Amino acid sequence: RLAARQARRHGTKVLYTAHGFHFCKGAPMKNWLLYYPVEKWLSAYTDCLITINEEDYKRAKGLQRPGGRTQKIHGIGVNTERFRPVSPIEQQRLREKHGFREDDFILVYPAELNLNKNQKQLIEAAALLKEKIPSLRLVFAGEGAMEQTYQTLAEKLGASANVCFYGFCSDIQELIQLADISVASSIREGLGMNVLEGMAAEKPAIATDNRGHREIIRDGENGFLIKIGDSAAFARRIEQLYHKPELCRKLGQEGRKTALRFSEARTVEEMADIYSAYMDMDTKEKSV
Repeated sequence: RLAARQARRHGTKVLYTAHGFHFCKGAPMKNWLLYYPVEKWLSAYTDCLITINEEDYKRAKGLQRPGGRTQKIHGIGVNTERFRPVSPIEQQRLREKHGFREDDFILVYPAELNLNKNQKQLIEAAALLKEKIPSLRLVFAGEGAMEQTYQTLAEKLGASANVCFYGFCSDIQELIQLADISVASSIREGLGMNVLEGMAAEKPAIATDNRGHREIIRDGENGFLIKIGDSAAFARRIEQLYHKPELCRKLGQEGRKTALRFSEARTVEEMADIYSAYMDMDTKEKSV
């Protein structure tokens, strides 16, 4: 936006898509002190500010200067063809391919291993369930600076056998399709693409209660929302779904319907409409 200042003086329109403000409900005060003033300042050089969740949309409307516009789109688009439900036979084939057993109860979380993604809460939940659900397998698909710390925590809690650090995975859709539940424990999230991808594959979702997850999960209808840091509540919901396969199916089917509303096709259409409006505006100005 700063680089476009000169061009903007000559009529170029500047559109900016925010994938999640660092200042949000529950964010540290330092985030508000640092990022909010910067975003407010840059709004003077922004003709249209595009957001991907309701909380950011409302916040952005207060940021924009007179004449600036605020728009909201349905995320960045989930590929509902790549992330799709598979048959029980295909699910079993994928489990064999990736080294899991048929009777494993698998939770998958594709995310970088860092403090914000908060894998600690999931490891603690797995530790609480290790005796109740011996077949529990919590699969972390990703790498990151906290990997050794999280491995040490799993060992300390006696849950190493229940926690799988899978590492980088190029065919992440297969890990999601072979799983029973899609989980996410992040502290801050713009939307939660990993949750949407799980929903697209008809996996029931359990996720922490943040603005991004609230955008896509209706608690008890297409998944469950859990208070950040409440590992026991996370464990209770996992155990509930373990004992109620019919509830798993219901939540998964509702989740698929949600994912379709956030599909790539819809997002591309929404973005095209926004950009086209500015192209049409530019054409009219030139004709005048």
